[in-house]
Amino acid sequence: MNRQLTYKDERGDFEQRWDFVQKNRRPLSLLLDGLEDPRNIGSLFRLADSANLAHVYFYNCSIQPTDKRLKRTARSTQKYVNSSIIHDITAIHELKNTHQFIALEITSDSIPYTECQIESPTILIIGKESHGVSEALLALSDKAVHIPMYGINTSMNVAVASAITTFHFIQQF
Repeated sequence: MNRQLTYKDERGDFEQRWDFVQKNRRPLSLLLDGLEDPRNIGSLFRLADSANLAHVYFYNCSIQPTDKRLKRTARSTQKYVNSSIIHDITAIHELKNTHQFIALEITSDSIPYTECQIESPTILIIGKESHGVSEALLALSDKAVHIPMYGINTSMNVAVASAITTFHFIQQF
């Protein structure tokens, strides 16, 4: 059985697409706080590429760009996404001067992500798989948002939660 594909790739040649992508980055970045799983990091690179996000920042992450699992999951998107490693909190304070910070974390003050109005530019802070966003970065956040959970479990994979929130936020631009 042959399945007929209806999708037609109309992106043009690579150089034209690359130029377009670079000129049209969305004013939303991710700040990964303490992430460890290379598969999650690879998935977040794919998310950043698919949403054409401005940047991915790594803070307290054990990122190994040559890790096979990261490369396999990222599917080469780490080559096209602007990213950098932040080594100290001072650099985060500098970003705070120019960006709105929103933490993706359930807190006593968090609101559902669908109720959050974002400003441009914004950094979405994504916390460590096992412990969430660190207290230091929660304290710097302008807001905290969460995804309402309707089942038994109260958590979701970090890459999936980031994708849900990211695609909701980019609709505001």
